[in-house]
Amino acid sequence: MNNSIYENNLSYYKNIRSYDLMTPKERAHALSIGAPVDRMPVYMMADLVIPQLIGTTLRESELSAKRKAEVQIAGYRMFGFDSVGMMHGLYSLPIAIGGAYSDPENLTRTLIEYPVKDISDLSVLDLDCVGLCKDEAASKAFDAIRYVQEAIGDEVECTMNFTSPFTVASGIVGIEKFLTALAKNTERAEQVLQFVLEAQFKLAKEFLKEGITVGTSDPVASCTIINPKLYRKFAQPYEIEFAKRCMEYMGKPLSIHICGNTTKILNDVADCGFSTFSLDNMVDLAVAKREIGNRMHLAGNVDPVAVMLQGTPRDVEKSVHSCYFKAWDSPKGFSIHTGCDMPYGTPLENMEVYLREAKKCAKEHAEALLKEKDYYIWDDAAEVENEKI
Repeated sequence: MNNSIYENNLSYYKNIRSYDLMTPKERAHALSIGAPVDRMPVYMMADLVIPQLIGTTLRESELSAKRKAEVQIAGYRMFGFDSVGMMHGLYSLPIAIGGAYSDPENLTRTLIEYPVKDISDLSVLDLDCVGLCKDEAASKAFDAIRYVQEAIGDEVECTMNFTSPFTVASGIVGIEKFLTALAKNTERAEQVLQFVLEAQFKLAKEFLKEGITVGTSDPVASCTIINPKLYRKFAQPYEIEFAKRCMEYMGKPLSIHICGNTTKILNDVADCGFSTFSLDNMVDLAVAKREIGNRMHLAGNVDPVAVMLQGTPRDVEKSVHSCYFKAWDSPKGFSIHTGCDMPYGTPLENMEVYLREAKKCAKEHAEALLKEKDYYIWDDAAEVENEKI
């Protein structure tokens, strides 16, 4: 980490922290007992951009547990968002059992060779080869959470994300081969899914036993890639089982993020029993509120590319207001979030505007839940929405 670069950016975002009169843990506790809060929670997926703000690269930040922790600690101290966390990674399990990968400087690792070459030969799928000591990504994340807890754990929770079986299974075999196998070699495909379920939970259990909150994601399960019928038959059952097992340890439901368009499966995801659905920007929050707002807490969903990376500060402001306009009064609650990870190179000013407007709206959101007003700061988004009609 380059301390000079970090200190400059810490100073740049200093005013953003003035909106925070409570720590995330204080805020969460107050909300849990119905007490007043300074503002509602604010989230942002920034793992790909924080490294550049502390003078390093994503690849360098993944070299050790301490470096991974530095990213989360610095991000929290700069931005003051309401949760920090580690990710096992979409394809860390396939890599751990023999998959080859490319390691770009500022992008997540990409599989270039899958551990299962032929669906008829699943000999590499050995649960005895799965464990913290044999999975570099999980081991580093486990240790990194400890470093984060020591540094800022009294203020903010550090969570862990494990990808759901359907997406990981696609990395064991390859997406095209896996989707083909679902239709033509269903028994083998389900053997892969069952192995992934057992393997991911075996790893997750090590975190759960330490009292670490676990969440999940399932990007390949979206309707951008598969149809609702495939989701219901092959993705949903494994999401449910993974969540059920984790919940037995945590005593509370998991949250889930699914990239892409999930409009056609909103109710199916709600049926899984998750507490929160982090929605990609491809989903209209107004539709999500109407369909499942009475069943799940909604989070989302400012476009990380068209708005955060490529848009103007005014675009960012309008998008944040639009999210609140559509979903602030969702029955089970709403939290502002980006629709997915913001790409490397996202402008500092756009992130500053996002955080400023999000925290302003989050303050008004907290006040609005106590007393209705005739006009809210996000009501200017009504004009934008009317223009779309």
